[in-house]
Amino acid sequence: MEKRSGEEEEGGVGKKDRIFRADKIDLKSLDKQLEKHLSRVWSRNLEITHKAKEEEWEINLAKLETRNVIARGTFGTVYKGIYDGEAVAVKVLDWEDDGQESKTNRTLFRQEVTVWHKLNHPNVTKFVGASMGTTNLKIPTADSENSLPQRACCVVVEYVSGGTLKQYLIRNRRKKLAFKVVIKLALDLSRGQTPSRTCDGGGKEQIGKDRSNSKTTFVSRKTDLKMECVFGLVGNGFAIVAADTSAVHSILVHKNNEDKIMLLDSHKLIAASGEPGDRVQFTEYVQKNVSLYQFRNGIPLTTAAAANFTRGELATALRKNPYSVNILMAGYDKEAGASLYYIDYIATLHKVDKGAFGYGSYFSLSTMDRHFRSDLSVEEAIELVDKCITEIRSRLVIAPPNFVIKIVDKDGARTHAWRQSVQDVTTASV
Repeated sequence: MEKRSGEEEEGGVGKKDRIFRADKIDLKSLDKQLEKHLSRVWSRNLEITHKAKEEEWEINLAKLETRNVIARGTFGTVYKGIYDGEAVAVKVLDWEDDGQESKTNRTLFRQEVTVWHKLNHPNVTKFVGASMGTTNLKIPTADSENSLPQRACCVVVEYVSGGTLKQYLIRNRRKKLAFKVVIKLALDLSRGQTPSRTCDGGGKEQIGKDRSNSKTTFVSRKTDLKMECVFGLVGNGFAIVAADTSAVHSILVHKNNEDKIMLLDSHKLIAASGEPGDRVQFTEYVQKNVSLYQFRNGIPLTTAAAANFTRGELATALRKNPYSVNILMAGYDKEAGASLYYIDYIATLHKVDKGAFGYGSYFSLSTMDRHFRSDLSVEEAIELVDKCITEIRSRLVIAPPNFVIKIVDKDGARTHAWRQSVQDVTTASV
């Protein structure tokens, strides 16, 4: 007797004719398998489409070996790894595919690494390469639960064993650093920022930015901002502030009677330099909030409290939509007397006896260092301010012609004088 074929052994029912119960089918498992298959197909198609458009900075992730996790952040993870036999740091950035924002982040990432690729400086972390995808990236097994989607990006840089400056300072917080060490750190930081100011390629000066979350660490600075001159000092029972009155953009002067010193309340002044829009909007915002506090509580803010509020608002905006504004705040309080606060565009706050912003600070600060005394009278302070203005006008190649001087003391804040060498003239229409 012939042996039945395998398809006829089971009660005459072949494999092709088998019937399965619908409630026994694992639909979730099938969905996962389908999703993985489509993801692989999509990734292959993407690689084929963009293969001809590969950037010169793109690296082969198959040669990259990631090891232990160094740090984690909001948008990614940093690993220590090996690439071509060298120790590297691998930052894997995961922007969830949430539409336009994800596309914007990827575009900014591409622009940043294109600039970084061209940068070669001993005080800037060496760029090794980057990838717009993580298809061939091998994530450590211990970190498999946090595996990344195919659309994640990564950047590979040299591994610096010493850690960050913050970590170094924390490690040495209980001892005083040597003067030579502090000077070396300051010089290395300044040298590191110098080349990144000229690598934009679009004519703009840009200081290092962290594109991992598209939030600016240091805001851009333009030359016309530094052409402004704002300075002030504290005397015996009063504070005096002076500012140029030129409204400029690039090489153009739009007006010569712009008052950059605003009255916050009866005993406070705020002098600002910076982008005209930021300067006006931010100082008005501070002024309205100081007035609102007094309206709600029946008492005015002290100068110290107003300065700390201003500093807090600048710090909050720094990671969202930074203001390009530098501020000197002068005030008089019954208990504390006259005071002057220095607040720069990255929210650094200091109480000072004298301070200045802009290219004019090179001459005004040196002049005040030479002639300043804490017991200056109003007349002596006015004379010192005039000396500073004279130095600025005579030393700077392009010097602002007009200045306004304001004083705040126990009698309140007021305009003392305008120092004008050029006046705006209304031109008759032809």
